[in-house]
Amino acid sequence: MKGTSMKRLNVDFFDEFKELDNLCIDLLGEEDGKRGVSLYIEKMSNNARRGEAKVEGWDSDYKNLKDVRHARNRLAHSQGSFSDKMCTKDQLAFVRSFKARIQNGTDPLSLLHEGPEKAKPRRRFSKFLIFLLI
Repeated sequence: MKGTSMKRLNVDFFDEFKELDNLCIDLLGEEDGKRGVSLYIEKMSNNARRGEAKVEGWDSDYKNLKDVRHARNRLAHSQGSFSDKMCTKDQLAFVRSFKARIQNGTDPLSLLHEGPEKAKPRRRFSKFLIFLLI
């Protein structure tokens, strides 16, 4: 049973990672032959100084993305890998969480590029709602 649950974890992780990779492709496209999670990681690396200063948890997300990409690559390229322990429940949880954060715009790159132009309409809208409630 333990081997079956390990295989299921690997399969679930692999499938979730593919979905994350596709979300990253939708978000970032392709540059210089890089796409998906690899391009996301590269953009984080290129913006590390600003990201670490502006986005809470930037460094942790960067390290976790590199870690789950490495686990995915081991699964994809190692013979018989789905029968071995290649990923953890924590890695699976991170991938699922990061997918949700991309979908709701709270991932590191979205937060880094969120500027005053996004904040101003939200404030005006809030003031408008307060005016209506008065």
